[in-house]
Amino acid sequence: MDPETLARMAAQSLVSALVTQAAAATKAKFAKLLSRRKPATEVAAELEQTQTTLADRPEDRTGEEYFWKREFASLISEHPDVKEELRALLDEARRLTPNAQTFGGISHHGSVGGDNIQVQASGGVTIGRASAGDRRGWRRR
Repeated sequence: MDPETLARMAAQSLVSALVTQAAAATKAKFAKLLSRRKPATEVAAELEQTQTTLADRPEDRTGEEYFWKREFASLISEHPDVKEELRALLDEARRLTPNAQTFGGISHHGSVGGDNIQVQASGGVTIGRASAGDRRGWRRR
């Protein structure tokens, strides 16, 4: 996986974790990695700011993801050895945020209700199952 994709996926995963129950565990692990390039107190303050922003203004998610993408890109550039740890953390974060779907390397998050999934932050796209109870047949409507 190229550094740009890894940075983007890490940013999306971090922002998703900050708005779910997985926040505490995942936030601490991301903070530990990010503190390799700046003081831990600064990273903690930035994470808290992002969490507050997302709670107050969920529509700012894209801007927060962009900020963290730049942070992860800088981390990878300055510490190339962090890539494997970051990949492992992404795998762990995916397990902790089971409502996330990834299409083409882009993470979409939403909630399942009946025969539909409402996807947040991707233009209000609704993805429905081919038939009720068929989890294999998700398709874009």
